Amino acid sequence: MSGLKVEEFTMPSRQLFTIDKEKLKLYNEGRSLAHIDNKCAFCRNELNDLRKIYCGSKCRRKFRTKYRYLTNSWASTRWKALRRDRFLCVPCLKLGRRTWSREVDHIIEIADGGPEFELDNTQTICKVHHRLKTAENRRLRALRRKAIAAS
Repeated sequence: MSGLKVEEFTMPSRQLFTIDKEKLKLYNEGRSLAHIDNKCAFCRNELNDLRKIYCGSKCRRKFRTKYRYLTNSWASTRWKALRRDRFLCVPCLKLGRRTWSREVDHIIEIADGGPEFELDNTQTICKVHHRLKTAENRRLRALRRKAIAAS
C-alpha cells in the first residue's frame, strides 16, 4: 500500500445515501404501472395474478437490483418520521393525548397516488388510529370504484 492515498478508497457519505429523484420517479412509475396495466414491472409481460407486480423471482431480483438503493428507502423514511414525531401518535396529539407508537402511516395512501418515500407524506400513528384510517380509506376507495363503474 505504499504510495496509495486513503482518499482514493473513501467516498463521501453524503453521496452514498443521496436518492436520485429521477430514479425514484421511474421506480414508483414501474410499480404503479404494473398494477394498472397488469404487466410485470421489469419485463412488461402479462401477469396472471392481479396481486403481483412481477412475473417471477428473476424479474423481481432484477428490478430490485436496478433500484438497489431505493428499495430500502422505506426503512430510512420510516425511521426519520418516527424521530421527527418523537414516537408519538400524531392523531392522538391533535386530540390532546400522548400515545407512544412505532407505526408509520402514509397520509395519502400509495394506492391513492401518494408518494412512497416522501417524508412529508408520513406520520407516526398508533394501531387504533391506523386501523380506523385504513378502513375509512378502503371504504372511500370502494365508493369511488362503484361510482366510476356506474357512470
